[in-house]
Amino acid sequence: EAYTAITGQSYRSYTARSLSAAALAQKLQSDLNAGHAVTAGSTTDNAPIVGSHAYVVHAVVYDSSSGTWYVTVYNPWGVDGATWDSDSGDGLLRLTAAEFRARFGTVEVSAA
Repeated sequence: EAYTAITGQSYRSYTARSLSAAALAQKLQSDLNAGHAVTAGSTTDNAPIVGSHAYVVHAVVYDSSSGTWYVTVYNPWGVDGATWDSDSGDGLLRLTAAEFRARFGTVEVSAA
């Protein structure tokens, strides 16, 4: 609803757990590559994620050496919520796609 209120544009949503971790990462990456804003709502208060909170999906990358998808989210509060990496004050958290899938429920994608 925030997308519509701020931009006047519509949005679409899907449930993170309706896809496998790899399929979810690929869908997120496709949405970002298409220039859409993507947000996700957390469902769990499981460090470093703040429960019942909205995050911006910042980047999705595939590490071919390990065969692992990673999703980087941004906390709009600008903090990581817990010591997760070397810069806990930048608001960016890099999670595996499986960690993302386990901690987030609804993903919303802007139409524009």
